[in-house]
Amino acid sequence: MVLDRFFGSGDEASSDDHHDEHAAGGDEQPEENTAAESSAHQPSPDEDEQYDIVEQNTTRIGGKKVITETADEGTVAGPFVREMFEAGIYNAPAPLWIGYSEDPQTGFREAPLRFESLFRHTWIAGTTGYGKTTELLNMMVQWAYSGYGFTYFDPKGRDSRELLRMLPKHRLKDVVWIEPGSTTHEKTIGMNFLEVPECETREELENEIENRVENLKAVFDTSDYWGINMEAITESMARAMMKSEKPFSIIDMYFTLLNAERREDFALDVEDPYIREFCLEIANMEEETIRPLLKRIKSWVENSVIRRIIAHRESTIDFRDIIDNDRIVIVRTPVENTDIKKMVTLGVMRNLWSSIQRRSYELDTTPDPYFVLCDEFDDIASDNLDIESMLARARSMRLSVTLASQYPSQFDEDTLKAMQNNCDNLLTFSVNDSDDAELLMKRFRDYTAEDLITTDQFKVWTRIPLSGGRYSEPVLIRTFPPYPPLRGTDDVDDIIEQSLERYGTDPLTDAEILQNLIYSDSNEAANPTKILDETMAEALRTVQIREGVREANGWVEVTAVDEELVARLEKTEPEIDYAYEDLPDVRDASQLIEVDLQNDEIVARLTDEGEELVRPKTGTVGSAGGTSHDAVLLDTEVALTERGFSVEILEQDGSEQPDAVATHPDHDVVFNIEAETTTPDRPAKVLQNLKRAHEEDRIPIFVVRPGESETQVASRVENILSKPLHERSDGTEQFYNCDEIVTFGGGATAHGGVTAVRPQTTDANRTV
Repeated sequence: MVLDRFFGSGDEASSDDHHDEHAAGGDEQPEENTAAESSAHQPSPDEDEQYDIVEQNTTRIGGKKVITETADEGTVAGPFVREMFEAGIYNAPAPLWIGYSEDPQTGFREAPLRFESLFRHTWIAGTTGYGKTTELLNMMVQWAYSGYGFTYFDPKGRDSRELLRMLPKHRLKDVVWIEPGSTTHEKTIGMNFLEVPECETREELENEIENRVENLKAVFDTSDYWGINMEAITESMARAMMKSEKPFSIIDMYFTLLNAERREDFALDVEDPYIREFCLEIANMEEETIRPLLKRIKSWVENSVIRRIIAHRESTIDFRDIIDNDRIVIVRTPVENTDIKKMVTLGVMRNLWSSIQRRSYELDTTPDPYFVLCDEFDDIASDNLDIESMLARARSMRLSVTLASQYPSQFDEDTLKAMQNNCDNLLTFSVNDSDDAELLMKRFRDYTAEDLITTDQFKVWTRIPLSGGRYSEPVLIRTFPPYPPLRGTDDVDDIIEQSLERYGTDPLTDAEILQNLIYSDSNEAANPTKILDETMAEALRTVQIREGVREANGWVEVTAVDEELVARLEKTEPEIDYAYEDLPDVRDASQLIEVDLQNDEIVARLTDEGEELVRPKTGTVGSAGGTSHDAVLLDTEVALTERGFSVEILEQDGSEQPDAVATHPDHDVVFNIEAETTTPDRPAKVLQNLKRAHEEDRIPIFVVRPGESETQVASRVENILSKPLHERSDGTEQFYNCDEIVTFGGGATAHGGVTAVRPQTTDANRTV
């Protein structure tokens, strides 16, 4: 057997070198625990710490206690495996134990990844439920006992809390918990992307600034609309802010870019003459040039989760401290918003990588190892992560990267190639898709995709690293059960609270964020009263439409305006702190609203300035449409507003967004409004609008003008949106011919997939 060959050659010590228990051959041998064993928690290496399990029986494999069944935690690693995992506390660096083989002749043989091979990086692939996450948890437990630091990205948000139950007590003080958007805990982590560490030389400072400029561009560049102007503006604004003595944040960048006067004030304050010149040019740029970047940052500023992360002027975590002191960083992002997942991942990963590089340049000796693990990497991978450069260069800097994924074929070509070329350690569980299986099994000579697809749960294909950079022949091993918890689920929140007490800070309120803006005195956009004032004017216009007096700018009762205002604020500005009784003062001070007393009722209408503010603006870019398009939108706004909707016509800036959005107090959903004046002749555009609404979890409303007949154009749009099937005269449905084979779940060649076929009843080659 292959394990005998490489173990017998002395290439890697087995666990017998660390344990005295005799290895006996033979089959699995379940045995009942004694009453004392089942009722008492067994001790772990930490003094006074016990496993939080009640053992029922333990299975021996080759004489080793490998598998333990428990009353409440299911199957966990047996005593012998626990000793293997915990041995690093005494003899680090230790091999990483990933599984074992068993047969009647050789008994139990543990399979290691040699410690030095870990810096050639690890790729773990496989379908959900087959053992990937358990493998990751067991890896982290071993590194924790060995005293190493690591960062764990948990996009699912399910397993990081389980990890906290497993970590040894003496490592809990090293835990740095990052969970954006959590409302469970009083404190949070703050990150300032524009904060620069203290540097001894000017050269070090310039390097740190440039690293952060690249990180910031990577985080911003997540759309198809990133262009040369956005890049140039980001670079100069970021450099100027990081060189300033003032502690700027991303929030400040947004409000600085918001208007030309602010941009000019900022540019004049820039000390570096070379940067100042381009900042002055930014001040004089047309709004259309600034708007794409402004829109990108705007989506962050208006997102309450991200806003509370990026508003801090001082980061509460120091990534250099993290790697120098072997901290355990846990990044939990159980949010649906992909933008938040990628922003947080990029922010942490790229800053961590910058610190790793800086450490490598400064040290004359070999740096201590540090580990990064990404679960569900296919969810958070992006071009801007620059994973190829990281994997290629990390080895010499003692950074080990482990990437876990479900669907390798879904990676973009560059990311997949980087993983194939730089992750020498491949551990693959079963996958369902034949394309994924073929891709993965290229590493395992003489084995096929079918071998992988039919692999059982908790078994993994790999090649064991040997001395001299060599690898064994392919081997199928069984993975270890999970390390048992050392504490109950109720203790997890206490651990998180203690971590946030050490490494977190009190979250900023929206009022504090606005008050702390460096240019807040002259920035009207940052004034909550101004937001109330403008929203009140928009609410007044809506009430005028409902009451049929919009065209004449007629008087309406302020009680109706205030009701609409409150509804709008709840939907669009929930963080604005205001008192209902203060609204009359806002109204009286407004330059947008005229107030009068008529028939003992307080009424209001818009001033000329208010009329200009609330006039719908559709934009001037090509995607904004023409006069007929605007007319349809305005008519739609009136029709929906009269029916109780709140409608906002969006200014088109070239990005992908609907023509308007609407909400209704009786429906907890946002409606995307699409005015289809020319797109009925462009089916792809209609379908793109439908797809966008679906991806945003919104309901699309397609609006058209009558054609030659009342429903001509509407019928055309309906046909575009309908399934491509034909209803025959006898009531049966017939799909149109398809140029490709119809498959579900990857087709018949995939595990669990099917391929559609038609029973041959005639000689016709039609698809039913």
